[in-house]
Amino acid sequence: MKSIFIIFGLVVSAFGADYYVATNGTPLGTGSISQPWDIASGLADNTVSTNANHVVSAGDTIWLTSGTYGTGGAWFVRSKLRGTEASPIIVRQQSSSRAIIDGGISGEGEWTTFWGFEITNSSTNRYCTTEERPPGLNMLGRGCKAVNLMVYNTGHPGIGFWDAVGDGGESYGCLYWGVGIHSQNPGWNGVERGSAIYAQNEIGDRLIEDSVSFRNWTSGFKVYAEEGYGNGFNLNGNVSFLNGYQGFHIETLTHPIDSLTLSSNISFADSTLTFGRDGVTNLTAQFNDNYVVNELDGSYQTLAYAASWENLNMQRNQFVFTGTNDTWLDAAQYFSIIRGGSTQIVNSNSYYGGHSNLINFRLHPYGKIEWDVMRGYTGWESNGIVTPNVTPAQDHIKLRPNRYERGRGLLSVINWTGATSISVDLTPLQLANGERFEVRDAQDPVGSALVTENFQSSSPEISFPLTNSSVAEVVGPHSHFTTKMGMHTGPEFNVFLILPMSRAGSATANSATVGRVAVR
Repeated sequence: MKSIFIIFGLVVSAFGADYYVATNGTPLGTGSISQPWDIASGLADNTVSTNANHVVSAGDTIWLTSGTYGTGGAWFVRSKLRGTEASPIIVRQQSSSRAIIDGGISGEGEWTTFWGFEITNSSTNRYCTTEERPPGLNMLGRGCKAVNLMVYNTGHPGIGFWDAVGDGGESYGCLYWGVGIHSQNPGWNGVERGSAIYAQNEIGDRLIEDSVSFRNWTSGFKVYAEEGYGNGFNLNGNVSFLNGYQGFHIETLTHPIDSLTLSSNISFADSTLTFGRDGVTNLTAQFNDNYVVNELDGSYQTLAYAASWENLNMQRNQFVFTGTNDTWLDAAQYFSIIRGGSTQIVNSNSYYGGHSNLINFRLHPYGKIEWDVMRGYTGWESNGIVTPNVTPAQDHIKLRPNRYERGRGLLSVINWTGATSISVDLTPLQLANGERFEVRDAQDPVGSALVTENFQSSSPEISFPLTNSSVAEVVGPHSHFTTKMGMHTGPEFNVFLILPMSRAGSATANSATVGRVAVR
């Protein structure tokens, strides 16, 4: 029986059956709560009749009950589930449960959404091959999505977001930390590898949104290909900090990048944010409303780097250089960019810090040039603002409601004023009056909650502490940046998760279609 509901102003329809997986499940189970499947059986190809009890159809949901699936190390499970674009299959953590994949998932089916559980690896061995410590979630099939996952301490990458996923692929609301290995693979022996997301795409659009990447061994959000493509990526509202190399690394070596969008992202205490590569003339990029802060110790001289783009729109960004080391400042520049192309709009950006005589760009082919000279050459930044020697006077506070779960949200705070706490109105999250919620530090999301309260619509402002010090454990040796791995960025910078205690998504909840994903 199909029911029609109105939720958040949308007309939605309930459809699909519910099935269950448990750590004590069996291949002979029926998928019911009393006779669950084991995880391999639950994620098996539902279009092949090798198991009469496996009757999963497009639009169904497979609920992971509490417990740890896998044994770490080389262990991984293959998901060969096949939904449709209109009715994806959802693999989701059961409400009020904690389901942990200890190893990895190989997403080899299609139109499957992996939602709300944890993927990690308990092995302490980081000197290994990618086979010995697999990626957290390797999305290899058309239409796969990752939603509100926690991916940590896995092999490289945390999520593989490959070309075969195609148009509409999505990574949304996920947390990534501690991803990486000292590779022992042939040709990569001894090389450190560890990206939160490693993505490629040729045709269509791909979304990476509202995700947090920190303390990964090399990169946060990496779109990279030597012979492949990096087209159609929209990176929106993501937060990256304290990664070993770059937080945002977008580069192809052969084929020009087209239709790239970076908007409302935060890069804090990573090295250079990069999009494009010198020697490749890329096509169209938008770089708007981002907030870029360099290494906390000022040990990297360029905040952002853009290679040659035929069409570039770069507006309303904020760049903050915090360094005090004169050796580095002597070579510092806010932005390194290759000029050229038919349309390049660079305007209304704000630049802070540095020295008064070092407000400069590296502008190819002219080299490093000062602010006024750059504006004379290019006509850029007629409305741009430069404030040397100081950091911004105002804090940067951003609350982003979760598109998939009512009451859930992500709060980022860049605390220039030195406050020890901050009050934020949570009304945009649509918590119900009296609904219980908790606040977790994104740098220690599996630790204790910082705040647990009942939301009151009459007094919706909640106090968030900014002096937190606990950080999530990174398993195994990571001496290449021990300081970064062990430090908390507070009070200067904090990221919080707000979560409804009901953990929206119980098997009895209504179903809805939001965007391209069935939300249950």
